[in-house]
Amino acid sequence: MIAAGDFNSVPTSLPMSIIRDHAGLTDAWVVTHPNTPDPSPSSPPSPQDAIRTHGVTADSSLNSYSAGKPLEPLARKFQGKRLDYVFFRQPSNPPASAHTPILRPIDTRVVLTERVPGSAFSFSDHFGLEATFAIDMPQDGGV
Repeated sequence: MIAAGDFNSVPTSLPMSIIRDHAGLTDAWVVTHPNTPDPSPSSPPSPQDAIRTHGVTADSSLNSYSAGKPLEPLARKFQGKRLDYVFFRQPSNPPASAHTPILRPIDTRVVLTERVPGSAFSFSDHFGLEATFAIDMPQDGGV
């Protein structure tokens, strides 16, 4: 199962905890960006690094819809917010058989960060999030 979209909640919020802990969904961004350091108040990331490193998809100063918008403290700390996700869950846990495939996220990245060609505005008030998965077969470990 793959669930993707604007969940309108930051990673540390109660709704995201429920999704992870009770629905058994895994955040593909976290899997493909392990050990991401938390920004410090004295050294916030640049808007570009916030997108690349922290997965910021909303309230970025690089987005025409939020440029100049007053930001709450969490959004200021991260140069925006991560509100968009690609979650996944294995077909069965434990696998139903030796032939049950395993989903493995291999890349996630924020996309559509540029302006609409020939215009001065962004594609949306949120940037997009793209995820690439491999489907591994357990019996041979291959793709």
